[in-house]
Amino acid sequence: MKLSFVEVGVGTLAVMAAGVTIQGAVSQGPPDAEAKVQQSTCLSNLRHLGIAFQLYLGDFNDVAPLSVPAVNGQFAPLQQFPAPISQRYEPMGSGWAHALRPYTLYKSVFVCPASKKLEVEDSQVGQSPRVLETSYAYNGLLHALNAAKFVAPAELTAFWEGWGDTFDARFYGANPQLNCHDGSPPCVYAGVQGPTSMMFQPHGTMWIHNSGFNSAFADTHTKWTRVGAQVTPDSAGPPYTDYRIDPFTGYDESGIPGWYWQHHMHPLIFSPDFDFNWSKRDADGRAMPTPQSLTRLPVH
Repeated sequence: MKLSFVEVGVGTLAVMAAGVTIQGAVSQGPPDAEAKVQQSTCLSNLRHLGIAFQLYLGDFNDVAPLSVPAVNGQFAPLQQFPAPISQRYEPMGSGWAHALRPYTLYKSVFVCPASKKLEVEDSQVGQSPRVLETSYAYNGLLHALNAAKFVAPAELTAFWEGWGDTFDARFYGANPQLNCHDGSPPCVYAGVQGPTSMMFQPHGTMWIHNSGFNSAFADTHTKWTRVGAQVTPDSAGPPYTDYRIDPFTGYDESGIPGWYWQHHMHPLIFSPDFDFNWSKRDADGRAMPTPQSLTRLPVH
């Protein structure tokens, strides 16, 4: 689907105007009402990012933005990400948030009002003043990928609350993320033929909005997903979650996951070529996929 800024501009302005009005009314309502308004505003933000994503694709030959910037020819997902030097943002030379910033009205759409900024040491604060703060995570398997490779855009997550209800303001990135640390080309998702990938453990609980989180999909629509409730009845071992709905295998009492669903080297539901009608078992009757431990991000 191709969109133009003219086509979505009025609708986007209306969404954002509604968001401003809603936020202004938050403090006057009861806690439950405030939580619902935050969830609604968060969904509006993600809808805005989904539209910006489509506009970007239209301007860059259907190639998705980079999940992380290229630094001297190498990708650095664990480094702090400075803004691009050019005020034109040079989207293909920077990370996804700066790539999409020219297509958004306000920087506020990059932060969910229900998210809390991670507390860090005083020496770390302000270390990267040009970083664009965001509480949302990009699906890093879309990194530099042509949209023609999206098998099911309406079910493929593009942006989500993948850091939980707490975010690190010093950087932004992707979750999951391709393993392209050495910059070896091509750093593009290609199933079992390309680089592997990993998922990071969220900084906070995934029970952000009424025991769930919000997502924006590759076709721009948004959705809230209840997590930790759906169970795959035929999985071997513990009562795991349904891997076609929930990216994580299970949660602790605080809603923080430790494992995720992996199949053929990649997090299952984030894979651009994943068929969501896929059978729960392979030809030998073995349950698929398998739990894989999450990677912990260092917090200094």
